[in-house]
Amino acid sequence: MKGFETFKIYQSLKLHFTNYEYNSFNYNFKTNVNLSTFEKRKDKYYFQKWENEIKNREVIISFLVSNFLEGKMYIIDFSREVHKGRVARLESLTYNFEKELKLVAESGISFDNACITFSENSFLNRLMRNEISFETFALLNIMLGFTNTLKSLSDPLEVYGDWILRIEKYQMFLRIPKEKKKKLKKIILNAWKK
Repeated sequence: MKGFETFKIYQSLKLHFTNYEYNSFNYNFKTNVNLSTFEKRKDKYYFQKWENEIKNREVIISFLVSNFLEGKMYIIDFSREVHKGRVARLESLTYNFEKELKLVAESGISFDNACITFSENSFLNRLMRNEISFETFALLNIMLGFTNTLKSLSDPLEVYGDWILRIEKYQMFLRIPKEKKKKLKKIILNAWKK
């Protein structure tokens, strides 16, 4: 049935972005859902619509990831504009990374405090205010792994836990070659150079 493949991917990614234990890559973006469950859904039209429009499995995954990353959990709320925005950010990844780091550095916060505090100018709060992108935060975390420190600060997790989970799950989708990592590290150093 048309839409069922998209539904299986959707279910897998929904688990991926809401459960620390589940990893969509380990299960090839599939879950144990059956056709009868899908046929009973009132929103099956949306799965059929997106599958008809997109057709390519990798692009469907990218589309769904883009929307889950933005905190959308229901297929009825998903939009192509969200996906286009993420694709555009990925196409200018290095430029955006540099621009967003300079913005944070110019606020006067130390790099360490930007990473491991919940202050107004921290990376996490700027992400929540859409002042930096998920990609910038995820790249920083890929290189530095500071979300583990943030998770150890238990009180704020009620507010920030969902954001940290989405970042840690999203960074699995970002494949950064060694040479690019070196360039990104230089950008970090230059942003905080006095």
